[in-house]
Amino acid sequence: DMGGMGAADRDGHPPDPAGNRIARDDPAMMQRLDRNAFIETQCAQPLSSAILKRGQLSAMRQDVTAALRDYDQAIALNPQEAAGYLNKGILFFEQGEVVRARDWISQAVAFEETSSLAYFYQGRLDARESKFESAAAAYDQSIHLSKNFIDAYRYRAAVFVSLAKHARAMEDYRTILELD
Repeated sequence: DMGGMGAADRDGHPPDPAGNRIARDDPAMMQRLDRNAFIETQCAQPLSSAILKRGQLSAMRQDVTAALRDYDQAIALNPQEAAGYLNKGILFFEQGEVVRARDWISQAVAFEETSSLAYFYQGRLDARESKFESAAAAYDQSIHLSKNFIDAYRYRAAVFVSLAKHARAMEDYRTILELD
């Protein structure tokens, strides 16, 4: 069914905003829809970015309700952008809600596999649950994506100590000293 709101069809065409079936062989209609989708995306990005910043400020002020509301609004405006999912996951992590944090952080990774911070928080979640091998792998990916991410080295070193991989922990501590 190609009618109704939803994701782009299998050829990458946006849905008809009115929910009508679209004649895919009408080039003028497809061009208008593609242009409208582009304009909506371009307008949504700065707005969702501002809403994310407001949510981060609310989170810093410990206003969890306002932060979650802003993150949800940013996700609704720009559902393909990982930042809203990641910020929501980090907020849940900081609140000690591991299951909810993992769900949102996993969604962030699914949308942006190059997010060093998302992998970092996956590692933190795994370490919190004593899944040290998995945590080390997440920190490895975080460091692979951001070679100067000192906290990733620091937390990975702690995981290596828990795994009795002391030589690897020492390597990370030396790297931290070199970077700092």
